[in-house]
Amino acid sequence: ATAPARKLGPLRLALFLSDAVLGSRLRAKVGGPQEQRFLRFLADIGVLMPGGEVYDCTPAALALYQKDIAFSLARSIAGSDLSARGQGANGATAEAAEPDLKAEQGIIVESNFKVYAYTSGPLHATLLGSFCKIIARLPNMVVAQLAAETALQAMKRGICIDNIVRYLESTAHPRALKRTRAGDPIVPANVRNQLEVWESSRSRTASARAVLFEWGPEEPMA
Repeated sequence: ATAPARKLGPLRLALFLSDAVLGSRLRAKVGGPQEQRFLRFLADIGVLMPGGEVYDCTPAALALYQKDIAFSLARSIAGSDLSARGQGANGATAEAAEPDLKAEQGIIVESNFKVYAYTSGPLHATLLGSFCKIIARLPNMVVAQLAAETALQAMKRGICIDNIVRYLESTAHPRALKRTRAGDPIVPANVRNQLEVWESSRSRTASARAVLFEWGPEEPMA
C-alpha cells in the first residue's frame, strides 16, 4: 500500500472519535496493523483506556476534538499538505490560541504512574528520560511511565527520590496544581510511596557465601 493509503485507516479512526461520547467503545482487533498501532498510541497518551477486547473513550477523547486540537491531529496524520491547505482558514485561530497553550505547559503525574509533560522544548523530555521510560513524543507533549528499572538506574547515577519529586512538583501543570486546593499532593501519594520503596530496595542487606570456624574454650587455637 502507498503511504497515503496507509494513513487512511488511522484517519478514519480519528474521525470516528470526533463523534464519540464518554464510554464509547472500539474493538481492539479493528483494522490492520496501522490502525492497531494508532489505537495503542491513543491509549498511551490517555485518549483511550484499554480493557481486554475493547478500548473505552476517556474524557481526553472529548477534549481532543476541540477545533484547534482536531486540526492539529489531522494535520499530523495527513502530512504537511493539509497544514498548508488549512493555514489560511486556521492561521488566525492558531495564533490566538498560542498564548493559552504556553500558559498550559507543565507536568502531570497520574496515580497509574503515567507522566504527561505538556511542553514543546527538549529540556523536560531529556530530564524525564533520566528517570522515566519515554512512551511517546509529540510536538507539544511527552508521555512517560515511571518504572522500577528506570528509577533504579537514576538512583545509581546519584538522583535521589527527593530530587525526582521536587522536580515534578516545581514543573507541575496548572491542572496538577489544582490538586492542592483539595488537600491532595501534586505527586500522588501512591507514586511517591512506590518511589521510596524502590529507593529502600537498594539498601537491603546482601548475602554472600562464607565459612564459619568454631571451637570450644578448652581447644587451642590453631
